[in-house]
Amino acid sequence: MEKLICALLVLLLSGCASYQIGNVVHMGKEVSFTSSKDGTVLNGTLVSVADPKATVLMIVGSGKTDRDETTEGTQTFSGKKEKLFKQLADAFAEAGYASFRYDKRGVLDEAGKVDKQTWAKADREHLISDAVDASRFLNKDHSVKMSDLIILGHSEGTIIGVEVAISLDEKIRGLILLGAQARSMKDMLYYQIVESPHATSSGQNKNAIDDYHMALKMIESSNEQWAPDNKPMNWYKQFLKAPANQDRIALVKSPIAIFQGEDDFSTPVEEAQRFRELGLKNLSIRTYPGLGHSFSPNKNGQPTYGPIDRKVVTDIVKAANEF
Repeated sequence: MEKLICALLVLLLSGCASYQIGNVVHMGKEVSFTSSKDGTVLNGTLVSVADPKATVLMIVGSGKTDRDETTEGTQTFSGKKEKLFKQLADAFAEAGYASFRYDKRGVLDEAGKVDKQTWAKADREHLISDAVDASRFLNKDHSVKMSDLIILGHSEGTIIGVEVAISLDEKIRGLILLGAQARSMKDMLYYQIVESPHATSSGQNKNAIDDYHMALKMIESSNEQWAPDNKPMNWYKQFLKAPANQDRIALVKSPIAIFQGEDDFSTPVEEAQRFRELGLKNLSIRTYPGLGHSFSPNKNGQPTYGPIDRKVVTDIVKAANEF
């Protein structure tokens, strides 16, 4: 049953430091903001550049993920530890963009160590509220106009990002979605347990439809605080009741750019087609052959999580320039 629960998403403090990219020195400042919902303090890195074109707010994917989406070498294509959001922040800085990336509530370090009391509220409702607070923190404390704010989300962050863009009072500069989910979480769970090539190739789909319904029943009826994979049970309950992202994205008035790997086992390339069929005039979509959920190739038939392919990074920055 734990494997079924884990199948919902197969993704994956103070001071100031400077670092150099090319011939330009950029500042990475450690800052924090406070949740308006429950007072939780969230830490992050604000990268400043001179006269920024815009500021990019980065929202990480699911699980116990730090601000950088740090991934150990055993799971990367390079075989080295990769920091996907830092890779993007560096590329944005070189192109003249400021950025802010923050640790998900409860996450204490890049290894995913958590404060369980805070992690207990890392559910859909709180994650959306945190990202809205991050946007307002940039606006109020760092003078970032909403019209100069770009929201970038990966995986689960594509759902959170859409909700934040809808929730903010003002129109943002643009929305960038990486490995975007179009279907509802309930439908995505069905895909991951029953239909995905990864499940099929590994033999996990034997009696899969019965397993799918068993997993749903267990989640919906559970009174436990924690799921078997140590995520908050409310995370599952709230996401399974939530509407499909493809139904929500039409409410976003800003330009939207979606990037999808064509070998993505978690949010398959068919998700891009579902968004495309909406016919939204403010939406552009790019897909990439041979790349997976983190825009790196599979290795030995298994997905890897970084580094992000250089062409994808270039295209992401280009999309920001086109907003």
